[in-house]
Amino acid sequence: MNSSLLGVIGDEQGSLSKRKGSLTRYLNCSRRFRLVRRGTRANALPLTALLLALLIPNHLYAHAVLVRSNPKAHEAVASGEVNVELQFNSRIDAARSSLTLLMPDGQVKKLTQLPQPSPAGLAAKTSPLTPGSYVLRWQVLANDGHITRGEVPFEVK
Repeated sequence: MNSSLLGVIGDEQGSLSKRKGSLTRYLNCSRRFRLVRRGTRANALPLTALLLALLIPNHLYAHAVLVRSNPKAHEAVASGEVNVELQFNSRIDAARSSLTLLMPDGQVKKLTQLPQPSPAGLAAKTSPLTPGSYVLRWQVLANDGHITRGEVPFEVK
């Protein structure tokens, strides 16, 4: 009786150990699958962010940067009225932008803007200037909502 009982218990233990082995293999396989899935998801996030950054046009998040100016920085111009023209790399809001001129004696004069020559440009005309060092100061509001400021120093001979 004991031996037959042991045989049954032994068989049950044998099949139980077989089940434990297959259960362990299943769990290990399941863990590996979960790790691979988590790793893939973790790798996909930076890749997605990179693709989005490349697909969004630069002008949507770029500040207005001065591309061209007249007068040019450190340029010497003839005395008299000076036509001021500034060109930026993105569209600007001319109504909320300003141009001022720092005179040789330290006074600051606000320049009246002419009609906007392009969506990315500003224009103005100075009153007659006498010889000396001047600084054209500009402040623009870009379409991205950021204000950008800068200066263009020049000489009048």
